[in-house]
Amino acid sequence: MLALPYIRNIQTHSKKVKGEDVSCYFEAELIHNLYHSILDENFQEHDIYFLNHQAKYYYENCNEIISPNYNQHLSCIKDLFAMIPDNLKEKLIWSGP
Repeated sequence: MLALPYIRNIQTHSKKVKGEDVSCYFEAELIHNLYHSILDENFQEHDIYFLNHQAKYYYENCNEIISPNYNQHLSCIKDLFAMIPDNLKEKLIWSGP
């Protein structure tokens, strides 16, 4: 994911540039609680929560004009949806991007 390097880069700009750039909000909102399950290679309930809430919000509210990372993040989200074990698919509240 490019979110953290991207956010750090934007934060090096002037207050005016940072204040006008909403992309960091969407990038941070997408990844802000991945630390709960990112180190476990198996899918957990939290991963489903991430897809149902953070990924869905990012998909519905951000776009490639707002964030240059949008399309790559959507590709990663699609990949995650494809890897969900059958026993957890019923917990999804949307079908993904």
